[in-house]
This record gives sequence, structure tokens and C-alpha cells, in this order.
Amino acid sequence: MPMQLGQLRYAIAVHDEGGFTKAADACHIAQSSVSQAILALERELGVALFERRGRTVVPTVAGEYLVRRARALLAEVDQLVRETSRLGSDAELTLRIGFVGGVRHEIVEATGRFAELYPEVSLVIVGGDHLELTERLAAGEIDLAIYEQRERLPERFATALVAELPSWIELSTRDPLARRDGVTVADLRGKPLIITSSETHRDVERGYFREMLGYPDDFVYVGSRDESVLLIVGNQGYEQCDHVPGHETFRPGLTKVALVGPDGTQLHRPLIAAWLAERGGYYAEEFAETLRRTFSEELGEA
Repeated sequence: MPMQLGQLRYAIAVHDEGGFTKAADACHIAQSSVSQAILALERELGVALFERRGRTVVPTVAGEYLVRRARALLAEVDQLVRETSRLGSDAELTLRIGFVGGVRHEIVEATGRFAELYPEVSLVIVGGDHLELTERLAAGEIDLAIYEQRERLPERFATALVAELPSWIELSTRDPLARRDGVTVADLRGKPLIITSSETHRDVERGYFREMLGYPDDFVYVGSRDESVLLIVGNQGYEQCDHVPGHETFRPGLTKVALVGPDGTQLHRPLIAAWLAERGGYYAEEFAETLRRTFSEELGEA
């Protein structure tokens, strides 16, 4: 008889409970059923999985290995059952996606491709900053968040790298650095970095730009993009930005320069997709993969 999932569950229970009687109680079945299942499994494998030491049952080396691999296998099986049950349900057919700031053309392209592949799925687009989207994701209010990761996410979140975005800064055309092809973080010392952020989220933003990206600790906070534009035009600071040739609105008095490392190579920032691991979500993961492929094609052409 081939190995059965029930036998693996009983083996895990015997391992965790330290005996057949306690394992049977935990599984709500007769102790003889657990013993017979383990015996049949040992006969099939041709090795002993457990041995008695006094009143305790302990796993052999083979038993320890089996239990460790069985946990991973059963976790995948349970996930498969949940996803198969959810697939096609009303809740699954609505995908709520959170984005930060302006929507890049790659995201628009990926959304169109996804809609063509899965016309049965209704897309709901939600805006917000990084912390707001993380909080909404944790509360189950959205299914997927697309953003630059600001801080380490809890283990309950699953993530996937969508793209490595080239780093640019936006400067006044009157700034001497605007005439360069690239500038380093060291070149920016003495100039304030303008950050658009709510007052409650400034600590996280400061930590991200200073510790993760390495910007000098000289920041000016504003509440809107319009405020930042006016400050930059007035040559009172610079802003980190994206640069997508052919897909941007020209703003007089502003220019964009590549942010480079000491060796002159342009720096990049990771764009990720995040979702709750326990919720999974076939369509959420499919959208993330569609977005990854779209960015790969677009950035490869740039």
C-alpha cells in the first residue's frame, strides 16, 4: 500500500506528543489505529521510525527526517486544498491591489494583460502610502500591495521581487549638479532631500532614506507633490524620483539626474509585491508575476 497522508499526520503527532496514546488523543482516534498506521508505514519504508525509551517514544534518525519533510509536504497540501476551495469563489474573484503614488506605465500595461488573461476577476485599485498599505494588507482590507519596501515585514507576509528600479533624483535646472550625467550621495551633502509624507509616518521614511538608501540626514518634509515641486524649482532641495522616458510630463525648471555609486554605476531600489502568506491567493500571485514580467520587458528595453 502506498504511503498515505494520514500516516504522515500520525507520525508527526507521535513525534510531537512523545507517545502513541497522547498522539491518539490529539488526533481523536483510537491508540491502536495510530500504532497500526505507524507499523504499516515502517514496513513500507523498511526502517524503524520510533523507539521506546522508558515511557517515552522518540524518533530515530529516519523518523526525524520523515517528520521534518512531512511537515513541509502537509503544509503544501493544506495550502493546495485552501486555494482550490477558494478559487472561483466570489471573494477570490475580486482582487484588491494597493499602489503607492502615481501609477507607472508598466503597472498600467500589466493590469491590462492581467485583465485579458483573467476577465472573470474584478480589480479594485487602492492608493496609499507604504505604511497605510501594509496596515490594510494585515487587516485583510487589500489582497496585494505593490511598493518599495520601507522596513522589514513580519513573517506572516509573503513577498516577491517585482523589479529593480533605477534611482534618479529631481533637481532644479539652476543647480550645478543638474549638468551632470550622474551624482552620488556624497555630492548631495548639504542639500536637503524633500520627502512627501504624512507627519505620523516621517520616522519610517527617514529610516528608509537614511539607513536603507544611504542619503545624508538632511530632510525636508512636505504634504504634497505640488509643495515638493515648488521647493525644487526654487532650488531648495531635491527629491528621489522615477524616470521613464516617453511616459512623463515635462515640468519647466526641473530635470532628472541618475543617482550613481562611487564607481559610477546607477543605483537601484527594489519594488516588491506583498501579500498575507496564510491567505495565499492564486490571482494575487499571478498579478505579481504578470507585473514582474512586464517590468522585465520594459526595463530591458530602456
